[in-house]
Amino acid sequence: VTLRITQYIVPQYDGFDACPLYAVCGGCVFSPLSLPLISEKTGKRKNTSSTFNRFYQDQREGNDQVLILSKVLADEVNVGYHGWSNLLLKSVNGFEPKNIQELVDVIVRKLEGEMVEFRCQMVGLEEADFVLCMKMQEVLQSEQRILHRHMIASWCSRDALPSGVQEVVGNSTSTGAEMSVCWKSLKNLRAVLKNE
Repeated sequence: VTLRITQYIVPQYDGFDACPLYAVCGGCVFSPLSLPLISEKTGKRKNTSSTFNRFYQDQREGNDQVLILSKVLADEVNVGYHGWSNLLLKSVNGFEPKNIQELVDVIVRKLEGEMVEFRCQMVGLEEADFVLCMKMQEVLQSEQRILHRHMIASWCSRDALPSGVQEVVGNSTSTGAEMSVCWKSLKNLRAVLKNE
Protein backbone atom coordinates (compact mmCIF):
# COMPACT_ATOMS: atom_id res chain seq x y z
CA VAL A 1 0.00 0.00 0.00
CA THR A 2 1.41 3.35 -1.04
CA LEU A 3 0.41 6.38 1.00
CA ARG A 4 0.47 9.76 -0.64
CA ILE A 5 0.03 13.20 0.85
CA THR A 6 -3.08 14.96 -0.39
CA GLN A 7 -2.07 18.04 -2.35
CA TYR A 8 -4.75 20.70 -2.24
CA ILE A 9 -4.83 23.48 -4.80
CA VAL A 10 -4.82 25.86 -1.81
CA PRO A 11 -1.92 24.80 0.45
CA GLN A 12 -2.97 24.47 4.07
CA TYR A 13 0.08 24.40 6.37
CA ASP A 14 2.71 27.10 6.69
CA GLY A 15 6.19 25.76 6.02
CA PHE A 16 4.88 22.33 4.96
CA ASP A 17 2.91 22.73 1.76
CA ALA A 18 2.55 26.54 1.85
CA CYS A 19 5.68 28.60 1.23
CA PRO A 20 5.60 32.38 0.77
CA LEU A 21 5.93 33.04 -2.98
CA TYR A 22 5.30 36.35 -4.72
CA ALA A 23 5.93 38.41 -7.84
CA VAL A 24 5.62 42.21 -8.07
CA CYS A 25 4.95 43.85 -11.43
CA GLY A 26 3.98 47.51 -11.63
CA GLY A 27 3.28 47.44 -7.91
CA CYS A 28 0.82 44.55 -8.31
CA VAL A 29 1.70 41.79 -5.83
CA PHE A 30 0.73 38.33 -7.05
CA SER A 31 0.99 35.18 -4.97
CA PRO A 32 -0.47 31.70 -4.81
CA LEU A 33 -3.54 31.45 -2.60
CA SER A 34 -2.84 29.56 0.64
CA LEU A 35 -4.63 29.13 3.93
CA PRO A 36 -1.83 30.87 5.90
CA LEU A 37 -2.06 33.84 3.49
CA ILE A 38 -5.83 34.04 3.91
CA SER A 39 -5.49 33.86 7.70
CA GLU A 40 -2.89 36.64 7.66
CA LYS A 41 -4.92 38.91 5.38
CA THR A 42 -8.25 38.41 7.13
CA GLY A 43 -7.03 38.31 10.71
CA LYS A 44 -8.93 35.02 11.04
CA ARG A 45 -12.26 36.74 10.36
CA LYS A 46 -14.60 33.98 9.21
CA ASN A 47 -16.75 36.00 6.82
CA THR A 48 -13.84 37.12 4.63
CA SER A 49 -12.03 33.78 4.51
CA SER A 50 -15.27 32.06 3.47
CA THR A 51 -14.95 33.87 0.14
CA PHE A 52 -12.31 31.32 -0.87
CA ASN A 53 -14.04 28.24 0.64
CA ARG A 54 -14.73 26.72 -2.76
CA PHE A 55 -10.97 26.19 -3.29
CA TYR A 56 -10.11 24.56 0.06
CA GLN A 57 -10.92 20.95 -0.86
CA ASP A 58 -9.96 21.02 -4.55
CA GLN A 59 -7.16 18.61 -5.38
CA ARG A 60 -4.10 19.92 -7.16
CA GLU A 61 -3.35 18.73 -10.67
CA GLY A 62 0.40 18.82 -11.32
CA ASN A 63 1.79 22.19 -10.24
CA ASP A 64 -1.48 24.13 -10.50
CA GLN A 65 -2.02 26.97 -8.05
CA VAL A 66 -4.75 29.57 -7.58
CA LEU A 67 -3.01 32.90 -8.23
CA ILE A 68 -4.33 36.07 -6.65
CA LEU A 69 -3.64 39.76 -6.89
CA SER A 70 -2.83 40.05 -3.20
CA LYS A 71 -2.58 43.86 -3.18
CA VAL A 72 -1.46 46.86 -5.21
CA LEU A 73 1.45 48.86 -3.81
CA ALA A 74 0.62 52.54 -4.38
CA ASP A 75 2.65 54.29 -7.07
CA GLU A 76 2.10 56.67 -9.98
CA VAL A 77 2.25 53.76 -12.44
CA ASN A 78 -0.86 52.09 -10.98
CA VAL A 79 -3.07 55.05 -10.06
CA GLY A 80 -6.69 53.96 -9.96
CA TYR A 81 -5.91 50.42 -8.85
CA HIS A 82 -4.63 51.12 -5.32
CA GLY A 83 -7.58 49.58 -3.48
CA TRP A 84 -7.65 46.37 -5.50
CA SER A 85 -6.83 43.19 -3.58
CA ASN A 86 -7.73 39.51 -3.22
CA LEU A 87 -8.70 39.10 -6.88
CA LEU A 88 -8.16 35.88 -8.83
CA LEU A 89 -5.64 36.30 -11.65
CA LYS A 90 -7.08 34.91 -14.88
CA SER A 91 -4.62 36.09 -17.55
CA VAL A 92 -1.67 38.30 -18.41
CA ASN A 93 -1.84 39.69 -21.95
CA GLY A 94 -3.90 36.64 -22.92
CA PHE A 95 -1.58 34.08 -21.28
CA GLU A 96 -3.21 32.03 -18.50
CA PRO A 97 -0.50 31.09 -15.99
CA LYS A 98 -1.27 27.95 -13.96
CA ASN A 99 1.23 28.71 -11.17
CA ILE A 100 3.59 31.41 -9.91
CA GLN A 101 6.53 30.11 -11.99
CA GLU A 102 4.47 30.37 -15.19
CA LEU A 103 3.41 33.90 -14.21
CA VAL A 104 7.05 34.93 -13.74
CA ASP A 105 7.96 33.29 -17.05
CA VAL A 106 5.20 35.20 -18.85
CA ILE A 107 6.33 38.49 -17.30
CA VAL A 108 10.04 38.07 -18.11
CA ARG A 109 9.85 36.29 -21.48
CA LYS A 110 6.49 36.76 -23.18
CA LEU A 111 5.44 40.38 -22.63
CA GLU A 112 6.51 42.08 -25.84
CA GLY A 113 3.95 44.82 -26.45
CA GLU A 114 3.69 48.35 -25.12
CA MET A 115 1.05 47.43 -22.55
CA VAL A 116 0.72 44.84 -19.81
CA GLU A 117 -2.82 43.72 -18.99
CA PHE A 118 -3.70 41.73 -15.89
CA ARG A 119 -7.22 40.31 -16.12
CA CYS A 120 -8.64 39.37 -12.72
CA GLN A 121 -11.95 38.24 -11.26
CA MET A 122 -13.59 38.52 -7.88
CA VAL A 123 -14.61 35.21 -6.31
CA GLY A 124 -18.34 34.84 -6.83
CA LEU A 125 -18.43 37.38 -9.68
CA GLU A 126 -16.87 35.32 -12.45
CA GLU A 127 -18.88 37.14 -15.12
CA ALA A 128 -17.16 40.46 -14.32
CA ASP A 129 -13.51 41.06 -15.17
CA PHE A 130 -11.29 43.54 -13.37
CA VAL A 131 -8.60 44.68 -15.79
CA LEU A 132 -5.37 46.45 -14.83
CA CYS A 133 -3.56 48.04 -17.79
CA MET A 134 -0.19 49.73 -17.54
CA LYS A 135 2.50 50.77 -20.01
CA MET A 136 5.33 48.24 -19.89
CA GLN A 137 8.01 50.96 -20.12
CA GLU A 138 6.50 52.73 -17.09
CA VAL A 139 6.28 49.41 -15.21
CA LEU A 140 10.00 48.80 -15.75
CA GLN A 141 10.93 52.39 -14.87
CA SER A 142 8.88 52.31 -11.65
CA GLU A 143 10.25 48.97 -10.42
CA GLN A 144 13.14 50.18 -8.24
CA ARG A 145 11.11 53.11 -6.88
CA ILE A 146 8.29 50.77 -5.79
CA LEU A 147 10.59 48.14 -4.30
CA HIS A 148 12.59 50.78 -2.42
CA ARG A 149 9.51 52.64 -1.16
CA HIS A 150 7.97 49.43 0.19
CA MET A 151 11.27 47.92 1.42
CA ILE A 152 11.13 44.85 -0.81
CA ALA A 153 14.47 43.28 -1.73
CA SER A 154 13.45 41.64 -5.01
CA TRP A 155 10.66 41.80 -7.56
CA CYS A 156 9.92 38.09 -6.99
CA SER A 157 10.76 35.38 -4.50
CA ARG A 158 13.64 33.15 -5.59
CA ASP A 159 11.45 30.03 -5.64
CA ALA A 160 9.06 31.78 -8.04
CA LEU A 161 11.72 31.78 -10.77
CA PRO A 162 11.19 28.93 -13.26
CA SER A 163 14.15 26.55 -13.52
CA GLY A 164 14.70 27.49 -17.18
CA VAL A 165 15.10 31.15 -16.24
CA GLN A 166 17.50 30.24 -13.42
CA GLU A 167 19.63 28.21 -15.86
CA VAL A 168 19.87 31.04 -18.40
CA VAL A 169 20.83 33.53 -15.68
CA GLY A 170 23.38 31.09 -14.26
CA ASN A 171 24.94 30.55 -17.69
CA SER A 172 25.06 34.25 -18.60
CA THR A 173 26.53 35.62 -15.36
CA SER A 174 30.04 34.87 -14.18
CA THR A 175 29.66 35.39 -10.42
CA GLY A 176 27.07 34.75 -7.77
CA ALA A 177 26.87 38.49 -7.09
CA GLU A 178 26.02 39.23 -10.75
CA MET A 179 23.40 36.49 -10.71
CA SER A 180 21.85 37.86 -7.51
CA VAL A 181 21.66 41.38 -8.93
CA CYS A 182 20.16 40.06 -12.15
CA TRP A 183 17.25 38.08 -10.71
CA LYS A 184 16.36 40.74 -8.13
CA SER A 185 15.41 43.16 -10.91
CA LEU A 186 12.70 42.47 -13.49
CA LYS A 187 14.33 44.96 -15.84
CA ASN A 188 17.78 43.28 -15.58
CA LEU A 189 16.31 39.80 -15.87
CA ARG A 190 14.38 40.70 -19.02
CA ALA A 191 17.58 42.18 -20.51
CA VAL A 192 19.57 38.98 -19.85
CA LEU A 193 16.83 36.76 -21.28
CA LYS A 194 16.47 38.93 -24.37
CA ASN A 195 20.16 38.28 -25.16
CA GLU A 196 19.92 34.48 -24.77
